[in-house]
Amino acid sequence: MDIGKAFTFMFEDEQWVSKLLVASVLALFGFFLLIPLLPLIGYMVEVQQNVARGEARPLPDWNNIGVKTLKGLNVVVILFIYSLPVIVLTCCLLLLVAVTPSSKDANPIGLLLGLYTLCYICVVSLYSFALAVFTPAAVTLYAATDRVSDAFRVMQVMGFIRRNAGNYAAAVIFGLVASFIAQFGILICGVGLAATYAWWLLVHGYLFGQVYRAAQAPPPAPPMPAAPAM
Repeated sequence: MDIGKAFTFMFEDEQWVSKLLVASVLALFGFFLLIPLLPLIGYMVEVQQNVARGEARPLPDWNNIGVKTLKGLNVVVILFIYSLPVIVLTCCLLLLVAVTPSSKDANPIGLLLGLYTLCYICVVSLYSFALAVFTPAAVTLYAATDRVSDAFRVMQVMGFIRRNAGNYAAAVIFGLVASFIAQFGILICGVGLAATYAWWLLVHGYLFGQVYRAAQAPPPAPPMPAAPAM
């Protein structure tokens, strides 16, 4: 894997200024309207697909917006379904808060709320960490086939992570590094945050595209046996 190139590959494209500008505008409006984020996420999927195919210039053109929007929607659906346990547990917590009397006196519902909150923090923290590790692989397998169902083949996703543990761990870690760098965009009145958020998505797509491409590479040939001594 070429980790360094993941952070800079977009600048090698001859039209990188216009392509990144479109991505930044979508990110900016997406912060308020959400819908523009769908083609941007789909664009990230296409970056991942291009890298997996080994294309020299993996930054896609901004055409076929409908296709990009559909791909982005599929990713959102994948993430939403995997997040359902957290959503259900959060709704239960809010329901308990709503029915708990505001009195300071001890009451059974208040005790239940305290116990549930403790369990909620532990379970949601662990599950969220697992999602952060697991869902990039699920999206990667979706990107490889364009079939949403492949993202929910849990054993296949886990096998992909296990077989490519080193590269996958590197992609997760450096994806987090890129996310941290992107936060500095907020220093430029929020507009910079849109540009750095778009850049982070491209880095993310490139990293996991490399993981998939490396996973498909044939294993190295065994060394030739030594010739017998004459």
